[in-house]
Amino acid sequence: MASPPSSLSRRGFLAGTGTLGAATSVGRAATTTPASDASRPDWSLDAPDAENFEPELTADGSVYAFARTDAKGTGPAERSLLAVDAATGERRWSYDLPSIVLGPILVDGTLYVSAVDSVDDDRPEWRLIAIDAVTGDRSWRTMLTNDFVPLPAVEPGTVLLTRKSGLVALDAESGGRKWTFREPRDAFGRSVIVGSMAYVGAANGVFAVLTDDGTKQWQSDSWESQRPAVLAADDDYVYCADEESVFALVAGDGEIAWSHPFSGYPRTLLDDGTLYCWTDETLHAVDVGGGTVRWTYDEPGGIGTGLTLADGALFATVDDDPPRDEFHVVNVDDGSQRWSMDLPGSPTGRSWGGVHDGVAYVVERDGLVARDAADGTERWTFETDERPHGAAFGDDTLVFGTEASLYGFDLAESGLASLADDATTFLGSTAGLALSGLVVGTGALAAYRRLNDDADDHVDGDSPADEQMSDGESADADATDDEPEPEFGRLERLDSDAVTETYRVRERTPDGSRVVVETRLTDPALAEPFRASVARWAHLDDRDGVVPVLDHDDERVVAPVLDGSLADADRPFEDRVHALSDANLTVHRAHDDGILHGGVTPSAIRLDGDDALVGDWELGAALVDHREPSPFDAPEQRNGSGTVDERTDVYRLGATAAAVLDVDAVDDVTDASASSERSDDLERVLATATATDPADRYGSVVKFDDMLRWAALRS
Repeated sequence: MASPPSSLSRRGFLAGTGTLGAATSVGRAATTTPASDASRPDWSLDAPDAENFEPELTADGSVYAFARTDAKGTGPAERSLLAVDAATGERRWSYDLPSIVLGPILVDGTLYVSAVDSVDDDRPEWRLIAIDAVTGDRSWRTMLTNDFVPLPAVEPGTVLLTRKSGLVALDAESGGRKWTFREPRDAFGRSVIVGSMAYVGAANGVFAVLTDDGTKQWQSDSWESQRPAVLAADDDYVYCADEESVFALVAGDGEIAWSHPFSGYPRTLLDDGTLYCWTDETLHAVDVGGGTVRWTYDEPGGIGTGLTLADGALFATVDDDPPRDEFHVVNVDDGSQRWSMDLPGSPTGRSWGGVHDGVAYVVERDGLVARDAADGTERWTFETDERPHGAAFGDDTLVFGTEASLYGFDLAESGLASLADDATTFLGSTAGLALSGLVVGTGALAAYRRLNDDADDHVDGDSPADEQMSDGESADADATDDEPEPEFGRLERLDSDAVTETYRVRERTPDGSRVVVETRLTDPALAEPFRASVARWAHLDDRDGVVPVLDHDDERVVAPVLDGSLADADRPFEDRVHALSDANLTVHRAHDDGILHGGVTPSAIRLDGDDALVGDWELGAALVDHREPSPFDAPEQRNGSGTVDERTDVYRLGATAAAVLDVDAVDDVTDASASSERSDDLERVLATATATDPADRYGSVVKFDDMLRWAALRS
């Protein structure tokens, strides 16, 4: 049996700040007189289902861009990651994401994106997603707990995540955990990887660890610094900052090499023996060998963003006070200003542009302006009445994004190169609604309404209860106060056992009618354990991966209508593995808070599109002695011979996996030992999870999840 990797769970927190620029005023750089017809892009792309195109990067003939879907506000805000042919503009694939995203990072043919539905609450739940850059297929996904920095550092073979308690390394191919380093306290910011070393700052110092296995090489705790952040590193030094200084540590042993009293955490760029540090008001060029400040530049009086080195100069936008953006170009040999300009308007793009073959392409309010990198002379303009959203470069390709379109320019062969001495103007098409920044989704309420609308569509005509109902009337004249019926009545019986019944129900609410799934207790003697279990479920329902509780009392629990459950087993094998893994991680997070499930079955894992949600929390454990025996019951539940704990959930999740992971989907999943064509590795993993003696099972759900994904998804 090959050695398996391991993995990590789960929810992250938002860390760091964005670098979006806003621009105002009028230009100071020289402008030529328009002298020719408009130059047009080599291609353009728009889509009826997307707006606000934000090009991020180009590589291997593709452009990767984010696009906002449902931008007019008719539903929850979402984004898609698009792959577009850089030469033709042909859309290759798209991957749907929540409304807020970080990344992408592209390494070895894989795109890494962190995404979250909302950051309105104190515990946003981030997903780190690995996407095949060629096909757009998801390679793996992991949830990040709220002590993680959501965006990783990545090197070939390793994805390195910072959490408050240290570092966690994931296998880049599988997402499984490779190692964990726990010595840092309140680790801060993303780690920096150079060769075989990773560096991270924490409240108790700066740490250096080997990326292969997480072995600590040194800890620099002699620097009396509050939460030092690692800014950059090379083979000789590790460059760090805190709120009062910038300092360098020797890469070999962590000793202090030099320091400077630069305030705040500066924007930095390391290049050819010089560390460029842009603080609140001043750009400093520091010789890294001895720490000497070669020169300073304080002309703009603001902090620079989007630092780019090209043609012997540093290019950056500068956030001034009062708020307006300027564009500055600084000679790197002596710190003198080469040229500058005001940026009119307020472009919302993530990137000001870039430099190619002696030309600086700058995103402005009205479009894209090409200026001579040497003196700022305007070469040409590409104007559009579509609000800009940034630009990306790759080899000889420039991709410009607006609220309505992507535009592609071949800088080597298009008409733009031949018009280098002329200013030209092209007016783009009018498109859509102008929106800027990160727009948060409308939240759970809209999602519930969408689900309820979908559920209504599944009902052909009105039910008999609907025909008999009028406002304020009971659906059943014989109903007693002890057993109230929903106002609109039961539409379909979904499940039942000795103590509960589950129906699809249409009911009236202050916002109108809705269709829900209602599980009702049929034995009043069990009202107290039922109520306590449902209350704990409701306490969990704002978390990712948990079926929401819309309403509950001593006798019933109401949940939204979803797309089915793993009991249906009508999905491809890999989709079932991913759904099981999602359920595993949800149960694992609950264990971290001391909550057991105790009743996991395939029907308890509900499906909502590509997502798996876990329901029936603690009901199984609370009612197990009163229900018929289930093939998913752990031995300690069947015979009462042992303690019900986390390993009980390991057993039930393993039994559920055994039931649903046939190579060929079955029509109905009821057998926890379903026959299959599973691999020997997978059979051994499932056998360990469902061992009779709890001590022989995996010690945690996350360990079982690691092994399950390794055995089920390895080629």
